[in-house]
Amino acid sequence: MADPVGPQVPPMDYGDKPADARWSLVVPQLTPGVSIHNNFLCRHMAGFYSAFDKSRAQVICGIESKDMTYETATPIYLRVRDELAEQIGTGKLGAGERLPSERVLAAKKGAARETIRDAYRMLEGEGLIYRSERRGYFVSPRRLRYDPTKHLNSFRLIQKHGGEPGIISFGWAEVSASTSLARMMACKVGTPMLFHRTLIHIDDRKVCYEENYLLSNAFPGLLNLEYEPPVTDFLVSRFGTKTKQVGFRARPTNLYGIVSKILGVNASTPGIYLTRIKAQDGKILQVDRDFWLSNIMEITIGRFPQKI
Repeated sequence: MADPVGPQVPPMDYGDKPADARWSLVVPQLTPGVSIHNNFLCRHMAGFYSAFDKSRAQVICGIESKDMTYETATPIYLRVRDELAEQIGTGKLGAGERLPSERVLAAKKGAARETIRDAYRMLEGEGLIYRSERRGYFVSPRRLRYDPTKHLNSFRLIQKHGGEPGIISFGWAEVSASTSLARMMACKVGTPMLFHRTLIHIDDRKVCYEENYLLSNAFPGLLNLEYEPPVTDFLVSRFGTKTKQVGFRARPTNLYGIVSKILGVNASTPGIYLTRIKAQDGKILQVDRDFWLSNIMEITIGRFPQKI
């Protein structure tokens, strides 16, 4: 499977440019009377600008200072998003609680359904809520916290957070190393690999699709053995192989194709794409690729507060 990651946008180099020049790099033109979609940008840019020039912030939004309020400067879908985020943050809306349908909330707020849909999509992108097919939107449970410097396999990570992990194995097959795999495993393109796919769920909710690639000649006869997950424990018990993580990468992605189908989510659902390179005695033997739902996991290192 090709890496489902689009082109990366390089960070802007502001150098020693003054504030006005810096903002012109970010937004070439900002005019009064911006559209509702640009109002999201307008709201935040005005806040940033106010640190430099209050009058400029007011001109951007096209609102006089005496009239500028949260309600007048903020479009409805952002106000709905902020209100729901606050209720989730304070616990007024608890994990697993079902949100009102778009139609019901639109009627309550006197807004169009598209407006509510935009608010829900923002919250989903932030991982605060998730959508269940044909059932609606629900408040996300507390995220798993993954520290890549203290690697745990998915099974133990879920257990550590008090969840009940479940694993569905789709079996093993023999494949050839692609160009990207060959680079990561320091081998030739076409080198025989053992390939395994897994669906991971927490308390019956599908949360992660995982792929494992093993160097075939390091695990002779594996395809003839009865497999018992997880992969980490299987390799230790059957081959005495205990790999150590020597490389890690995390990228945001959208879930498509076989990944979204197996997880039972809509195509383009936000996800987190993790890649791990594992070795034993300096030799790379394994590459894992995980596709998590974005509202399930966060990556933290060191002593980071639970709530911010």
